Amino acid sequence: MSDESSIPHSQPLDGAGIEAGRVARQDSTVLRPGGPWSSSVQSVLAALVDDGVTTVPAPLGIDSEGRERLAYLQGRDQGWPLLHAIQSLEGAYALGALVRELQAALRRYRIPADARWQGRSEPAAPGEIVQHGDLGPWNLLWSDGGESIVGVLDWELAEPEHPTYDLGFLAWHTVPAMDDERASFRGFTGHPDRSARLASFAAGAGVPARDLAAAITRSQLAFARKVSTRGRSSDGGRWRQLRDLGLEESAFSDYRWTKQWLASDVDRHEPR
Repeated sequence: MSDESSIPHSQPLDGAGIEAGRVARQDSTVLRPGGPWSSSVQSVLAALVDDGVTTVPAPLGIDSEGRERLAYLQGRDQGWPLLHAIQSLEGAYALGALVRELQAALRRYRIPADARWQGRSEPAAPGEIVQHGDLGPWNLLWSDGGESIVGVLDWELAEPEHPTYDLGFLAWHTVPAMDDERASFRGFTGHPDRSARLASFAAGAGVPARDLAAAITRSQLAFARKVSTRGRSSDGGRWRQLRDLGLEESAFSDYRWTKQWLASDVDRHEPR
């Protein structure tokens, strides 16, 4: 990884990932560490921009040191705990609508035969489409007042996946599909009305609430297995970091909790 301090007139971006200083801004350009997957990620972003998606950073190529160059997006980091907008029913609806827009564009993207992805070497299986891969609230930018989503960042874990992977992943952390202790850590107070939030997110996404519930558990289990297997690899990169943070255990725990919640609350997973 290059030393960000060597970039002329650049400054590290706060909140930019799990490694402090790994992403920097130089005027209107963002510089971030690259890898063999960078050209494929830039291809995805270029296609989304061409398709009219305004919430993704425009790709500006790869510099002589192998860093990705991206257009800077102005917005507010979601912060910690989560912004109030995310915790409201209106916020849940907006996040569902965001996934709906992204997925429509990603379905139109044709994966090149020579595409390369971080953590995955096998080609796309029939039915798979490219997914963001880490579509959590931490990778979103909001308007200064928190009324709208203006950016979807950090596409380095993009790869072909089940078409509902991003849908389930973002809903997992928005509902939130986890116990009250973990939800409280993220800023939710008391006992969130998860059924109402699930219905609101599903309405924004344009999918039945029961299908969204199934997508959540599918994504939880898929993510947990990725962290478990890729995080143990000597060249696991970002996945090793996620495993070191304990995300394998927390994802499996959330999966088990969600399965129990859905089994006990199954009749409430469709809006009346």
